[in-house]
Amino acid sequence: MLLAASLLLGACVASPPPPKEVFYRFLPIETQPLPAPALGGSVRVERLKAEGILSERALLFSQAHSTGKLEQYRYHHWSEPPAHLLTQGLIHYLQDMQAADKVIAADIRTEVAYSIDGDVLRLERILDDGTDRVVLELALRLQQFSNRELVLQKRYLETVDVESDNMTDVINAFSQARQRIYISFAEDLKALPSP
Repeated sequence: MLLAASLLLGACVASPPPPKEVFYRFLPIETQPLPAPALGGSVRVERLKAEGILSERALLFSQAHSTGKLEQYRYHHWSEPPAHLLTQGLIHYLQDMQAADKVIAADIRTEVAYSIDGDVLRLERILDDGTDRVVLELALRLQQFSNRELVLQKRYLETVDVESDNMTDVINAFSQARQRIYISFAEDLKALPSP
């Protein structure tokens, strides 16, 4: 019994510690202010919605050859729920580019001219035999606040290749996808006819 106990204790001591959990956030976006706001009045950005495992903090991945199967990384997490990170990023991006007279967060309850809301539809890494990529898909909507008229509704999908297997490159790719979607959304706002 002593021999078995010592062997068990030795195995416990010799086993490596579990990997350390790592937390990620999107990289900041540099932007230039518009010469004039795309929207007159103020805009409130509601929190983007995410359902199921998209609402959790673990990074998601799928295998290109395994259609429909989605998995979570065990030790790689977003620093906050991704819908929150994407919402805050959109608010800061629209504020920095001065897309409207004022851009405010959902918790500021005041009269506004417009509201923006949307859904996180995809946020995953696709593993594909050395040609990995990330996919980000958002559905974004712009409404006039007074009469709830839908002014803009569109799905934005971006796919970005990942340069290496390093998770830093994965987050860089996610950040590029997010930036491209924000830029496309801002271009659509600028293209709206004046009220």
